[in-house]
Amino acid sequence: MSDELNKALRNFKACAQEAPAGAHEQAKDLAAVLGETCDNLVRDLRKLGLVADNGDLMTHVEATIYDYVKKSNPGKALFSTSERFGETVSAGTGTSACQPGAVPA
Repeated sequence: MSDELNKALRNFKACAQEAPAGAHEQAKDLAAVLGETCDNLVRDLRKLGLVADNGDLMTHVEATIYDYVKKSNPGKALFSTSERFGETVSAGTGTSACQPGAVPA
């Protein structure tokens, strides 16, 4: 994953996690969708008897999905606004919505 995409996703998630109630609601909703999508993928792969790690590789999947949504909506201020807000509220230390152990084995 590129440093630029990593930073964008980290800042976006910091916004979703740190924004006060009533602010950045669409960012919070999208962050939840990203997390649920990752969790569902891992869960479904495990149901098929496949190994599905929730670590660094899943972070790449999450970033790819975020990038897809962002590029599919080029005129949407959601992304630039959320990324800027996230950058100001955290020193770029956001965490992945798909943390190891987030999905039960």
